[in-house]
Parts: sequence; C-alpha cells; structure tokens
Amino acid sequence: MGIFSTISEGFGSTISTGWYLFVHWYGWVLFVIAAFYIVQKLYKDKIADDYVLSNKRIFLHIKIEKENLQSTLAVEQIFASMHAMHQNFTWAERWLEGLVNLWWTAEIVSLGGKISFIISVPEKNRSLALSSFYAYYPNAEIMEVEDYMKNLKHLDENSSWDMWGTEYKFTKDWAYPIRTWREFEHPAAEESIIDPMAGVLEALSRAEPHELMAIQIVMRPVADKEWAPHVTEVVQNLKEEGSHHVPFLERIFPFLAWGSKKTVLEAIQEGGGHGGHGEEQKQPKVMRMTEGERNTVKGIEMKATKPAYQTKIRHLYIAPKDKFDKTKKSLLVGAYRQFGAVNSNNLKPDVSGTWTNYNYAMFEAIERPFVNFMIMERKHLLLKGFVNRSRWIGADPMIMNIEELATLYHFPLNTVSTPPVERIDIKKGQPPANLPIIS
Repeated sequence: MGIFSTISEGFGSTISTGWYLFVHWYGWVLFVIAAFYIVQKLYKDKIADDYVLSNKRIFLHIKIEKENLQSTLAVEQIFASMHAMHQNFTWAERWLEGLVNLWWTAEIVSLGGKISFIISVPEKNRSLALSSFYAYYPNAEIMEVEDYMKNLKHLDENSSWDMWGTEYKFTKDWAYPIRTWREFEHPAAEESIIDPMAGVLEALSRAEPHELMAIQIVMRPVADKEWAPHVTEVVQNLKEEGSHHVPFLERIFPFLAWGSKKTVLEAIQEGGGHGGHGEEQKQPKVMRMTEGERNTVKGIEMKATKPAYQTKIRHLYIAPKDKFDKTKKSLLVGAYRQFGAVNSNNLKPDVSGTWTNYNYAMFEAIERPFVNFMIMERKHLLLKGFVNRSRWIGADPMIMNIEELATLYHFPLNTVSTPPVERIDIKKGQPPANLPIIS
C-alpha cells in the first residue's frame, strides 16, 4: 500500500499546486485564450462548411474528336485557365461569411472498360470551365451528366458490392516535381512522343462489364505566396546558400566544436572554422554538384514558375462481392510508377493511412475483429471522400503545378494507339460564311 499512498499524495500535491497557480498566477487567462482559440476555429470551420455545401456541384462529360491534334500543352493551359477560380477574400468574408476558395475535380472513369473523362465544378464556375475547354478543343462535346457515384454512396456488411481504394502521397517533399510529359518526349526516336497516359488508360480498359475503376484528382488553386517561399527554401538548402548558424560560445571558444571533428589534427588545421575542407570547400556547393544534383535543383526551380493547386489523388475499384478481383489494384498502382525517378519525386499509395486494407500485428485470430473494423472504417472514409469530392477527408494534400497535373490528366494523343475512350465520331464544324439562304 505504501507505493499507492505515495502516488496518491504526489498526485494530490500536483493538483493543489496547479490550482494555486491557476488562481494566483492568472492561469485562468491561458485557459480563456485556449478556449477562445478552439471556439473560433470550430466556428470558422462550421461557416466554411456551410459555404461549401451551399455551392452546388455539377458534372461535365467531355468528349473530343478521334483525331486529336492538340498536344498535352493544351490541357496544361486549361489547368492554367481554371486557376482563375482562386480568389482573395477580406477578413470579414473569411471570418463572418465563411468564404473559402472552392475546388474542382478531374476524373477518369472506366465503366466496364469504357473510359470517360469527367470533371466536376461548382455550378457558379460552369462558364469558366466551358470556356477553358472550348478555347483549346473548340469541337469538343461537353454535356452535363449525373454523378456516376450517386447509387454507390453507402457501403455496409449487407451490400452486394465491395471496394478497394487509396489516396496518393509524395515520396519526397512536395517541392520536388514528378516526371512530367515533357520528359516523355524523345526527338531522336521513331515515335518522338510517348504518351504517359497510355499506361493509365490501358489499366482502366481492363475493367470487366461488372466493374468500375476510377481516378479522381481534386484541385484547389493556391496563390504563389502560399507555396513558392517553401520551394525557395528547399533550393537554398540544396545549394547550401542559407545562413549557417554558429553557436555564440563556439565563436568565442572554437575548441568547443572540436568534439564534432573527425580528428583533433583536423580541428586544429581548420582553426575552429565551420565549412572548410581545403580548397574544395571554398567553392559554392552549386559548383561542386553532380549533373544529377543540378537537374534536381533545376526541376524544383522550374516547378515554382507555373501556377499550382493543392491536390489530392484517389483511386477506386468497385465490383460485386462474388466477382471482386483483388489483382485489379495492382494495375492502377503500377500505371503510376512511371511518373517517378531517382532524382525527382514519386507518387506512392498512402498504405498506412487511406489504403483500404489493414494488417494484423502479431496474432491474426485475436486481432481479426479489430482488423475488420479498421478495414471497414477506411472504406467508409475513402468512399465518403470520393463521393463528396472532398479535399479535407483523407491524407494531407500535395502541391502540384499545372504541368504535373496535365501529365496525370489529359486526352489521348493522336500519335498513340489508345483503349476505348469515348470520343466524337463526326467532326463538327461551323457552316460556311457564304452559305445561300432560301427564302
């Protein structure tokens, strides 16, 4: 009983001390500040949610001509045009009206192997979307359609269908770019342009008549000031151009830093300096970089030169329970492997967070109820995020510029043999100006 008595007395003493500080040392002020912060954050989130829900979302099905003569650059410019959705709000608009920058989604859907390109936008941005696409695809056919997920919003134990899905995240800091469509061009080859979408569309075309496979890219435009400074910081760190902080005591007594040196002789030779390893260290880091390192820095700097979006990427596969094919997940995941490289960024599934599976730690039989609960919980969250086109549910969003996004979402190029994508069979054109009129 002695140890429990000691713990009880210590706990009581701690409470007494805390209460004394709270009353006599204005601890209640910190409590009020913390409570105010929590209340204002909840209030801001509530009015922002109300504002988002008040903006109806519409779905547009886009078909282009079979003879697509436009390059991926055209889609990149469409993403640039859609960036006009970004707005700057006043303090009153943000905190009293709950106004936030809305987002749109670009989706590729395979229903039984038939592939469709669909976008969803807030209804008030319909004109912006139409003008952006028609500017570069004047003969496109754009129709408003119903949400293809309207009958698949709820999943439980009694559902006749099952699902798999995941969100994606970067393997490195989002300042590093992925491989973009420009890096798939090989001027010296017989086919100078390799369409990076070919692998993705081929994977989607493998859907059976009873299956649905879909890719969803959620994009909220962000201002340069929201992300460009971080890119600059990353570049400076790679070039070692940032200010190197030397502790005050080490400036006065250099021998205090000797413990971090390889040898005492090396420390004496450096004389307490921080950054000298002979003549080589006197040169700037950028002058000593390898070709690969220079290309990495160049890629990061180039990423910051184009408009960017806060982005989430989701993959989804749905099929009847008795026909559910677990191997289909590897098709979509494998198709995204091509967008990464050693000296750049890569997209990988968020296995530890949103991947709709969960592994037991030690004892499968004992942990089975918990594992089943976690799997169903992940499925519910991913399905909810997909159906609501949410940018809040799931993994943290990434920053991707318009060149990266156009790489992941563009119409099949005319130079590449593609799977069955819905297109316009007959080219539409304007009537000639001199057409005679019969009265």
